[in-house]
Amino acid sequence: MFLVILIIIALVLFFFLRDRDKMLSSSVDNAGGIKAKYAILIEALMASSSSKLTSVTRDGFKVECRMQTTYTSYEVAQNFGSTDIMWIGLMGLAGEHKKNWTFPEGTEQKKMIEVINADLEDLFNSFTWGL
Repeated sequence: MFLVILIIIALVLFFFLRDRDKMLSSSVDNAGGIKAKYAILIEALMASSSSKLTSVTRDGFKVECRMQTTYTSYEVAQNFGSTDIMWIGLMGLAGEHKKNWTFPEGTEQKKMIEVINADLEDLFNSFTWGL
């Protein structure tokens, strides 16, 4: 019985990884790779001179910005039918903040940037800074 369960789990994992590889091949590889596919988004996330592209994989990338009292990172991942973005901000006196976005496949990168900027602006405007 244990062997049957193990075989079923192995088959599910195999088919998941095969489908994921097909998705990446059609969605990312055919676009020239992750950096080419998300060139506009990468450029926008690296607007600060302190920003660095610290990790690039077949299915995502990470942009980090370290300053004297703050740290921010954006992790972007290509998933089945969506682009997922996770932002983490260590904002000195304002503390640690996290935000996630999921955009359907095909969403224009400029639209993603607009949504991210608007959400972060709302977050920053909510800080009272001890007043």
